[in-house]
Amino acid sequence: MTNSEHEIAKKAYDWGFEDGLRAFAHWTDGEQYVGTCGTSLMRALEERKEGWSYHPPTPDDIAAWKDGKEREPF
Repeated sequence: MTNSEHEIAKKAYDWGFEDGLRAFAHWTDGEQYVGTCGTSLMRALEERKEGWSYHPPTPDDIAAWKDGKEREPF
């Protein structure tokens, strides 16, 4: 995977993740929340950018999957 392909995959993952948060957010008293613990949608999006990251599969991961093996954790 080239650098530009990696960046495209990372951006697509980010957009999909954020779209998923927005899709399942619920409204309470004029504010959107996610989950059941009172986390606002805006806070969840900020935390998402701070702490989580996407690691696209490497050629070794792809080869391992073809052999039926699990991906190694990061």
